[in-house]
Amino acid sequence: MKKNKKSIMNETKKAEKMTGLNEPIRSEETVGAAVSEETENLIKTKTGALPETEKTEEVKESPDIEKAEEAKEPPETKKTEEVNEPPDAEKTEEVNEPPDAEKTEEVNEPPDAEKTEEVNEPPETEEAEETPETEKAEETKETPESEKAKEAKEPPDAEKAEEEKEPPETEEAEEKKEPPETKKAEEPEEASRTQETEKAENQGISENADIKLSEKKKFSWKKCILILAISLAGILLTIYIVGIIYFRNKFLCNTFINGINASYCTAEEADQYIAKELSKYKITLVERSGAKEIIIASQIDYHYVPKGEVGALQKGQNIFAWPVSLWQETELYFDSATTFDVDKLAEAIEGLRCFDSDIETAPVDAKLEFYDTTYRIVKEDEGNKVDCSKLCQVMEKVVEKSTTQIDLEELNCYESPKIKADNQELNDLLNGLNQYAKTKITYKFGENTEVLDGTIIKDWLSFDENGNVTLDESRIPRYVAGLALKYDTYNQGRNFKTNDGSYVTVEGGHYGWKIDQELESQELLELVRLGITSERTANFAQTAVSWNNSDLGDSYVEIDLTKQHLWMYVNGQVVVSSDFVSGDMSRGSRSTPSGTFSLYYKKSPAVLKSTKPGDSYETPVTYWMPFNGGIGMHDANWRWSFGGSIYTYNGSHGCINLPTDAARSIYELIYEGFPVICFYR
Repeated sequence: MKKNKKSIMNETKKAEKMTGLNEPIRSEETVGAAVSEETENLIKTKTGALPETEKTEEVKESPDIEKAEEAKEPPETKKTEEVNEPPDAEKTEEVNEPPDAEKTEEVNEPPDAEKTEEVNEPPETEEAEETPETEKAEETKETPESEKAKEAKEPPDAEKAEEEKEPPETEEAEEKKEPPETKKAEEPEEASRTQETEKAENQGISENADIKLSEKKKFSWKKCILILAISLAGILLTIYIVGIIYFRNKFLCNTFINGINASYCTAEEADQYIAKELSKYKITLVERSGAKEIIIASQIDYHYVPKGEVGALQKGQNIFAWPVSLWQETELYFDSATTFDVDKLAEAIEGLRCFDSDIETAPVDAKLEFYDTTYRIVKEDEGNKVDCSKLCQVMEKVVEKSTTQIDLEELNCYESPKIKADNQELNDLLNGLNQYAKTKITYKFGENTEVLDGTIIKDWLSFDENGNVTLDESRIPRYVAGLALKYDTYNQGRNFKTNDGSYVTVEGGHYGWKIDQELESQELLELVRLGITSERTANFAQTAVSWNNSDLGDSYVEIDLTKQHLWMYVNGQVVVSSDFVSGDMSRGSRSTPSGTFSLYYKKSPAVLKSTKPGDSYETPVTYWMPFNGGIGMHDANWRWSFGGSIYTYNGSHGCINLPTDAARSIYELIYEGFPVICFYR
């Protein structure tokens, strides 16, 4: 039973390969041959010339497939199968497998399913089914008698005959061995294969017809394209030749002569057209302000004078390249095309509005200007004055070229400033001046300030024609002297507010501010040279404790020589108040002088001496505080009373005599440089 199924499957494969169902139809001849062969086989099958199994094998089998099967199945296997399948075994299988089951199985598996299985299962599947274990099992089941019987039925020549497309006798023997059920199952398979063969034949015929139709269409399109190309080439060639003939005595397309379009014109026509166009000639002058002025041809006797140049230009063009002129412009020029009167041109130029004195403004050079504290460059003013001689030269050239518009600004027809803002010499001078002018020194005098900057220094500067800057150094000491005059308080009268709120003018004394003018002038000169910016305190030969309250500040001793009373202030508060006795007014040389002073020093105890002839003395004191030469404050324990008018008849040698307690209190609080102001009312 296994052998029958396998042989049927092999025959089916061979038939499909022979009819070409598994390969695409490549040509009309191949399809025709396959159909003819298949048809012959079907006729033979129906007439019974060959057994059905053999016919199917002949269609499907090919030498290459048989060889492949022989390579996969060694002779020993084939012999074993032949021997191991005696008639008795077939019968046993038929008994074990009822016919109904076989039919059902065969009917449920149509030929297409078998083909699908065969296609999907590679040749190795058959080999896998027939493993050595399977062969052994079959050998075990089959007896030696059955092998002998099979050998007797199937001689060795049967294998060879099968390879050479098995003879009818062998195939008939196999048919006899096969049960009737197998033949019945094969009939529907043959019918389905016949239908498939007919479909393949019809398909091949249809495809062949489509191929022929497509080839005809391709041929017809190619022929049309070729004819069209040849026609187009002929048309283009004709147009090209016509163009050459047309332009042999005419100017090509897009040809301009001195700016006038001469396309498609003969030389004579071009001359006439040029003359006509040039009679309309006018030139527009665009001025700096945007205003426009026009000079027309009649003003300057401008007209066309032909001398054969146009004809020469026409003959010189390349007519064979006329197609290029369709998109490419050609500019042609000749010098003797026009003429004009130069004198009339000059007159026309002089009559332009731009030369009106009411409108015309001359240019102004760039210059330096002092602004705020430094110098800066003021940009030049171009003005709008036209250079007449230059404009005449320019106009002669542009009229010769038949130019229709010019811009006076672009052609530099205006008078220009001689010095502009980017002038190197001007910029060097600017830098030289600002080297000094940028100096800024801020002096502090108490709450008052004095600023030395470019506003003052600019008057100390000068420069020559080469741009060399010079600083007048003599102006520095003069500036410092001015500061001293304003702020020095040394030996200057003071408007002093007294203890009772009244004001007195106090002259004299050695107290107050005094600038060291020489030293300050030297240092200031160096600062100006370097262009320094800084705050500064002047150099002083003498200083005071403050710039407030007549330079006294809020700590000082107030001595009222008229009231013979003094007050000592510390931080604005009266800490000592006492009567005193000053110099003897009855003896003028002993009177106490008024003025503003400062304490030299203090000493305790001390001996007061005088070696002056007729007025010598030597007096010991406990507290000595000098402030004006030999005049000072001290205790006077030899006096019993102070104040009043004692100083008018029994005063001191000039000192301020104090009670011991007052002298001691002042001594404890006073220090070197402490201000002392003395005054009479």
